[in-house]
Amino acid sequence: MDIGMGETQVRVGVESFSDFAHVKLTMRNSTNKTNLEKKVETLSRDNAPWTNTGDALRTLLSTMFKEEHGSRPNVKHVAILLTDGNSQDKEATLHAADACHDANIKVFAIAIGDYIDHREVKAIASNPKAKYYFKTKNFDTLNEILDNLIGRSCKDEKPECPEHPIDLVFILDDSNTIWDKLFQKQLNFVNNFIDLMNVGMGVNQVRVGVETFSEFAHAKVTMGNSIDKASLKKRIRAISRENAPWTNTGDALRKLLSTMFKEEHGSRPNVKRVAILLTDGNSQNKEATLQAADACHDANIKVFAVAIGDNIDYTEVKAIASDPKARFYFQIPDFDALDKISNSLIHRTCKEVKPPLNCQGNPVDIVFVLDGSNSIEDPHFEQELNFTSNFIEEFDIGLGDNQVRVGVEIFSNYTQMVTLRRKKQP
Repeated sequence: MDIGMGETQVRVGVESFSDFAHVKLTMRNSTNKTNLEKKVETLSRDNAPWTNTGDALRTLLSTMFKEEHGSRPNVKHVAILLTDGNSQDKEATLHAADACHDANIKVFAIAIGDYIDHREVKAIASNPKAKYYFKTKNFDTLNEILDNLIGRSCKDEKPECPEHPIDLVFILDDSNTIWDKLFQKQLNFVNNFIDLMNVGMGVNQVRVGVETFSEFAHAKVTMGNSIDKASLKKRIRAISRENAPWTNTGDALRKLLSTMFKEEHGSRPNVKRVAILLTDGNSQNKEATLQAADACHDANIKVFAVAIGDNIDYTEVKAIASDPKARFYFQIPDFDALDKISNSLIHRTCKEVKPPLNCQGNPVDIVFVLDGSNSIEDPHFEQELNFTSNFIEEFDIGLGDNQVRVGVEIFSNYTQMVTLRRKKQP
């Protein structure tokens, strides 16, 4: 890296932590690379018995990234944390990590060894976790991730849907089947999602609302609160629970129409409207729920529906989702799996407003060749069709000179040309 105090150069600071955090080098020491390397080589240890990771993160805010210590206000702020142990106060550590994320400090977190709470270290890392979280077997393997870490530190990630406005509402299940810990996972999921969106009140930005539902639906955050990402995430973390015994999914869907997507609450009339519903239970009135879902579909609200766990009517949740179901319906085993579908949900949400691909004006003819033999069970064949449909949706399909044309054939004992419907073999 080009180390120095120039406007376009990289400045470096170092802190260590044990029972407390200790500032070893501030960014004012970044006069040149040679002097900085010498200072790093002579750093002394504190070697106390505790692992106060929270204090280390708080010191980033209180000291390391302050102008009086050589940091710059309009420069990307990056922290790289290395640890092989669990913090002595996990709650305080995660609270400090949230504060760093809200301050737009990009935190790379490296978990070293096996005797460590990997979930805690992953929570310290910024989003997306796939970019900012690392784990290594031991300290000897740190150099194996060095090039990757340097590359990711230098690269700026761009928010999803950067020039495409969306009005987005999250609908969270707050019934008493949801433990406090699981409800918190929903809030974390929403904030992680927001981290990757261009949130704000600008014409081309994303506005976000949040409602919860149990016995009734409750508007917790309206789109008028999307002033900036940090304040919005703070509001979401502070959402309180109703925790009533019912699952009134129908009222949650009606609330989209009556409140959440109204102009007086910050929604915009000519912007794509998307809702993401999370639930682990059956609605108390299925007929009313499906009627409300139909009303949302008729109002051109695109509804992603996520069914969580085993004790749920999957057909009901799938009916709530917009068409095509393969795109708007998700089914996951538990709340921990929310992180696994996050990137897919973000991509599909943005796809609602992005123009379809036309391969940069180069015409392409694509043929899908699908295995239809009897070794493929019906559900797996359905997945082949869903995969094909999802692929096609990405492209500008048509018979124009610069459009993409698609054909499908299925083979078993002989080949058939089809229109995405399976033909039974004799």
